[in-house]
Amino acid sequence: DDFASHVASLQAGYDQQANELLVNSFIDVGKFSDGLINTHTSARRVLETFFKHLEAELYKTDEWQIIEAQRAKNRQRDNQAALGDLGLQMQELKATVEASQKALSQNILQLTQEPNAAVQEKIHFAAIDLAVELLKDGKPKSAGKRLEELRAKLSSENPSVDLQFRLAANLGSCALQLDDFNTAAREYDVALSLKPDHGLVLSYAALAATLTGETDRALEYAERARTADDHDPQIISSYLRVLHSANRDDEIEQLLAREEWIERNPKCALALGLIRLNEKRYDQAEAFFRTALKDEVENPHVIRLIAQTIILPIDRLMQTNPPLEVPEEQLNRVSEAEGYLTQAVNIFEKYENQSGLYEALLQRAYVRGLLGQTFAALADCDRLLTGDRNDGRALFQKGHILLFAGKTDEALQCFSNIEDEQDRSASMLSIALAY
Repeated sequence: DDFASHVASLQAGYDQQANELLVNSFIDVGKFSDGLINTHTSARRVLETFFKHLEAELYKTDEWQIIEAQRAKNRQRDNQAALGDLGLQMQELKATVEASQKALSQNILQLTQEPNAAVQEKIHFAAIDLAVELLKDGKPKSAGKRLEELRAKLSSENPSVDLQFRLAANLGSCALQLDDFNTAAREYDVALSLKPDHGLVLSYAALAATLTGETDRALEYAERARTADDHDPQIISSYLRVLHSANRDDEIEQLLAREEWIERNPKCALALGLIRLNEKRYDQAEAFFRTALKDEVENPHVIRLIAQTIILPIDRLMQTNPPLEVPEEQLNRVSEAEGYLTQAVNIFEKYENQSGLYEALLQRAYVRGLLGQTFAALADCDRLLTGDRNDGRALFQKGHILLFAGKTDEALQCFSNIEDEQDRSASMLSIALAY
């Protein structure tokens, strides 16, 4: 290599002197070696150090101003060239971005002007599926809100019959969970106007009609549902409840004799449990509810009903001959009921419809009172009275707990706050019986 040319290039402002060619030449010609495996790296470091010292020596000469001026000129030229290249790249990038934006805008415009009906339909069905999951989690208000928003959106579209049907049917189920039976009946009628022979919706419509007192309409829907499918557990479950409401219990017994599977089916067992509970056949009701629980282990309604079938026989015994304390042989059953009710309360607390929670708390207060857990029992009553301090049922229960705990004066004060004359008279009768 020509050493003078390197000095000249260094003077001209080129800093990267230790290039690969020079490093390799230094190693080959100079027989350089560091005795390790890093010879190439070490050679580069030696050369870089050498050129730094050489540069320092050049600046000590009389020509340092000329060298600096030349270096500044060359660096400015290189910087301008680099900026020019960068500007060219930016222009190319800008053109690319503008082209992409234009293409994207055209695609969006096309999608907006000509929406894919099938895709929109799938999106709407997905929204209904989400609402159904909310329903399963005990959130009918949230589910109903989403479905109403979807219905408003569909008013400017041309939805399919299937979509309109599912929307109305699930709005009916939302109303049913919220104990709004009239709205449920209307929504189910809308669904059936679209699909008149849909078995499941007919069964739900029959149940809604029963709850609104329209017995004949309920029987009609129930019969039509059975025609659609006479082995579907939900359809048979609703059919049993409609027959019982219509005082046609003999037909229920005939059906059970013909179709033995019904009593073993968990969904049908829930309906049979409710029927037996209403007939005050508590042992059978409890057995059916326990069968129903196998299908839905965290159904708080079923859990509470099991506790209720345990409590009611004991309650009847204590009403006819009220002892000062629960007989020893009944305490284990009462304690079992308290466990079921606590489990139900914990689940109901997550539900939007608080009616189930109300019943569970009221029953648990009674059970805790029987167990001598006065403080916990009164806490359940006070929790109910927080929402309505004149709640007659809560005041009645609280008075009984105080009476059972031997606090007669406080019980009398609690009973006197009951506004309903009939309930207040009943509470006074309890005091008389206790004495």
